[in-house]
Amino acid sequence: MRAGYTLILLVVLAALSVSCSKKEPEREGGKQTESLYGFSLGEPRDELFARAKGKVSWNRLPGNKWDYRGELFRFSGPLDGTEDIGSLRLAFFEDRLFEIVAYYTDTSRTMLHRLKREIEGRYGGTMVAPDGTVEMAYKTYRLSTPDKTITLRRITKHTGIELYVQYMHSELHSRLIQRKLEVQPE
Repeated sequence: MRAGYTLILLVVLAALSVSCSKKEPEREGGKQTESLYGFSLGEPRDELFARAKGKVSWNRLPGNKWDYRGELFRFSGPLDGTEDIGSLRLAFFEDRLFEIVAYYTDTSRTMLHRLKREIEGRYGGTMVAPDGTVEMAYKTYRLSTPDKTITLRRITKHTGIELYVQYMHSELHSRLIQRKLEVQPE
């Protein structure tokens, strides 16, 4: 009878170790295979900077500890040669790329609609937007996939119009939000 319990215990421990090993990439904010402007969400920061060296320039952006959005960097351009991109803002959390924001040089409504169609075609969904009573000075569309969220936004500001696409790693973003909740002052 004791041998039976030992066998059951071994089976349970083996199942737990397999279960835990499958969750490891998720815990780390695993690198996604899709290339976005030459970057991959979840990519380790050191690997990304090593690949970017000599191809584009970058500078670190100041951050606010109360509005922590990860370590922010402005990149002079994409790594894959995508046209119409002025600059990119990359954010890292736990030393992994969790956010890519690509600012487009063509900020027209035509470009907004073209990007919307391209994103919907690529991911097979419909981007949703708040109604006109919520947004008056800008237009925002969102689409969520199991591993990332995508936001397309066109904003009219005093200094001009911005058009950008933002990609966020879902798991890393969830952990960033949790961290912010833990450290917020009461």
